[in-house]
This record gives sequence, C-alpha cells and structure tokens, in this order.
Amino acid sequence: MRGVVLGILLAACYAPDPQSGIPCAPGNLCPEGQRCRTGVCQPDGTVIDDAQKLADGQATQDSGLADARADATACSFAGLTCAGSIGSTRCNSLCFVFCSDGVTEPSAEARCQAWGGHLASILSQADEDCLNNAHPDAAWIGHVQASVLLSPAAGWSWIAGQPVTYTNWSTGQPDDGDGIENGAEQCAYKSTTNVWLDAPCTTVNGFACR
Repeated sequence: MRGVVLGILLAACYAPDPQSGIPCAPGNLCPEGQRCRTGVCQPDGTVIDDAQKLADGQATQDSGLADARADATACSFAGLTCAGSIGSTRCNSLCFVFCSDGVTEPSAEARCQAWGGHLASILSQADEDCLNNAHPDAAWIGHVQASVLLSPAAGWSWIAGQPVTYTNWSTGQPDDGDGIENGAEQCAYKSTTNVWLDAPCTTVNGFACR
C-alpha cells in the first residue's frame, strides 16, 4: 500500500507540462495555460516581439503597429475608372480620389459609386484645403440642387446625404447662369481658383470622389 501511495505522489510531482508547439489557428483551443501565437500553442508567459503581436492581431500602444495597420488600409483609387491622370489623398482620415477625365456630372457620380463612394462632399475648410492641395484642377463635387425651386441659392444638398454646414461659392454664385432660377445649372464643381461654381450637369469636368 505504501508503494502505491508513493507512486501516486511521484507522478503528481513530476507530471510534465502540457505539450507546447502544437499547431493552431487564432481561436483554436490550446492546452490549459497556453495561447495560440504565430500558429503554435505557447505558454502564456512567452515573451513575443512586435512582429508576432501584429501577426497575432494584438494591439500595442508603444510599438508603431497601429501605423502599420493604417498603411494596410491606405487610401486607394483602385477600382476607379479613369483614362486621364488619377490620384488619391487622405484628408482628415477620409479618402478622396480624383480623376482628370472630362465627363458629365451623372457619369462622374456613377464612377464614384462604382469605386465605392460618391462625388466628394466638402464639409469644412480643412477638407477644402486638403483636396485643393492634392488636386488643384477643376472637378465635379457632390453638391446638387433640387429641381423646381424659386432661387438659384435654394435647395442645394450633398449627394452622400451629409448636412450642408460649409460652402465655398464664388462671389455671385450659384446663379443658374443668369441669376434667375430656371433649372439650367443644378450641379456644382470646384474651380481652379478653389471656389465653387454652378453649371449645367451636362458640362464636362474632372471629378473628385469621397
């Protein structure tokens, strides 16, 4: 009897740790006291470097990994149909892309939607400055006027639906061409002088998407 008890005690004292190094994937169960890191089960106390943390999807505040993830989601014009010059920029955490193709406003909006956005809404001076610095050429923006209105200045809205809290109309604009509202100029574009003008939607311009 004494030998049996001694054997049990020795087994308890010298039982090996659960096996580490077992292949795994994030979310898989590892033996107790281990976690799945870089594709294998490792003890919780294992020290891992930043590259491992990034692969593991763990956030760090002091290693610049957040910047690495931001780069992975950089602003891209991929998917935008444009036969002319094309570019992109990030303004206040938002992605703007632009194209120099001369197209009508409805065609420009269709291309922006195919890219995944709309013609650009410009909601602040900061947006305006950032977009103008990146793309100083004339471009359709997503500011349009409803039909059947009594004033050239009435009824303007953003295609994407944001409230109109900022405008940058040139002096005397919008004017519907002659200062009398007759539905002639229902679309807006930013000019090469960095102010907005209204124009017939069938005019051709480059365009900016957001």
